[in-house]
Amino acid sequence: MKRILPITLWIFIFLASCADLEEFIDYTLQEPEIKLCLSGYVCPDSTYIMLSLNNYYLIDSVAWSHRANIIAGDNATVVLFEDGVFFDTLLPQSRQIWDSWEYVYTSEDYYVSHMPTTPGSTYTVYAQHGDYPEVSAETFLPVPVPIQSYDTEIIQYEQVTVVQVSLNIIDPLYENNYYFLPRSLRIPNVYGSFSLLTDPIFENHNVFGSTAYYAFFSDRLIQGSNYSVLYLSGLNLNETLPSDTFIFSLYSTSEDFFKYDKSRLIKENSQFDANSNPVTIYSNVVGGYGIFVGFSKSTIGVSFGE
Repeated sequence: MKRILPITLWIFIFLASCADLEEFIDYTLQEPEIKLCLSGYVCPDSTYIMLSLNNYYLIDSVAWSHRANIIAGDNATVVLFEDGVFFDTLLPQSRQIWDSWEYVYTSEDYYVSHMPTTPGSTYTVYAQHGDYPEVSAETFLPVPVPIQSYDTEIIQYEQVTVVQVSLNIIDPLYENNYYFLPRSLRIPNVYGSFSLLTDPIFENHNVFGSTAYYAFFSDRLIQGSNYSVLYLSGLNLNETLPSDTFIFSLYSTSEDFFKYDKSRLIKENSQFDANSNPVTIYSNVVGGYGIFVGFSKSTIGVSFGE
C-alpha cells in the first residue's frame, strides 16, 4: 500500500499539471504572406511573362496545379527595360492549350512583347497588380555561341543503322558562359530520335536520370576551348534518314537560368531522401517569387546525303 500511494500521487499530479499546458502549446499558425510570382523569359524575338499569386513557372509549363491564381488581362501592368532604359509594355494574351493532367482544353494567360531584343543586353521587368507590392527581376540576354561545324558517322549493322552527329563549338575565352541542349530530337517520319550522349561537361546535373528535357552546363570545364557534343540515333532496317536538312540547336543562357535549373534538379533528385538537406529553388525576383531568364539560340543544318 505504501508503494502504490506514491505512484498514484505522481499520476494525479501529472494529470493535474496537464490542464495548464494549453497556455504553452495553444498558438495560432500565421498564414504565409501572399506575394506575386513572376516567371518568364526574354529571347531575341520576344519576351514572355506569367503572373500569379503562387509559384507558377511558365518556363516549365506546369500549368495544371495553380491555374486559378493566374493573373490575366488588364489586371496587371508589366513593363520591360533594356540596359536601364524603358523598352516596351507587355500586352496581355491568352491561348488554348491541352491540359494533359486534367484532360481538357484550358486557357493560358500571359503577357508578351514581340519587340526584337538585343543579345548582350541586360533586361529588367517590373510587374504591378492590385494592392500587392511591385515585383521586379533582372537577367542577361547572352550573345548566341555558334555551332562551328559538325561531323557525321553512319555505321551499318545487320538490322540497325547507327547514326552519330558531333556538334563542334568554340567556347568564348575570358567569359563565363552557360548553355543547354535538347536531350532528344525526334526524327521526322521514323520511330527513332537523336539522343544526347552523357558527357563530363554536364557536371552533376544528373539530367539523364531525371525528367528534364534539356541538359544544362557551364563552361567551367571547357573554358575558351574547342569542344564537341554527341547525338546518337539507331534506325531500324526499314527506316531511312531524313532527306531534308536536319536542324540541331545550341542555346546560350543567362546564369539565372543555369542556377534555377541546377537547384530545381537537386531538389527533384533529393525529394525522396529523408536525410537530404533542404533545397531552396533559385529565384532572381525582388519583392516576390519566381524566375526571369534569358536565352538565345544558334542552329546548324545537318545533311546526311548519300
